[in-house]
Amino acid sequence: MKIIPHRRFSLDTPLSPSEVEARLRDAVEAPAFRWTRSDRPFTGRVEGATFDIMRNVQGRNSFRPQVRGTIVAAGRGARVTGTMQVHLVVLVMMGFLLPTLAIAFITLMVGELRRGAFNPVFIAPIVVVATLPVAMVVTFAREARRAFSELGRIVQASQGEGPR
Repeated sequence: MKIIPHRRFSLDTPLSPSEVEARLRDAVEAPAFRWTRSDRPFTGRVEGATFDIMRNVQGRNSFRPQVRGTIVAAGRGARVTGTMQVHLVVLVMMGFLLPTLAIAFITLMVGELRRGAFNPVFIAPIVVVATLPVAMVVTFAREARRAFSELGRIVQASQGEGPR
């Protein structure tokens, strides 16, 4: 299991690079705060042969992948390659939050043990701190598969190498 979720992908399509770019532009809207779900599957930006997008979802999901990639000519079509990773802000927050919570809960538990009392309630926060990274990796993997599938549908991918 990877601690920092990160996947590479590749999609081959019979479409030309300009057609792929046009399809991506049609499927991506500019980032904006909204309460309702958009009719476009992605939000972000497409600039020439590069893109930086995230899948549109109902509600919030901090662990959905940030998809960055390029479009290049390949044979009689195009190849879309890129990476999927958890947003940097989320990684920084998790890197600060998890150790801080772990230290706080361990300090509380040690204090209780020194007083000669052990309250099993202090085990629950440790379990939460331990399972949060697992939840991040599992949720990221599910969302990466969804983003890859949607991207493949948009560019009419004939074959590809999914998130790995």
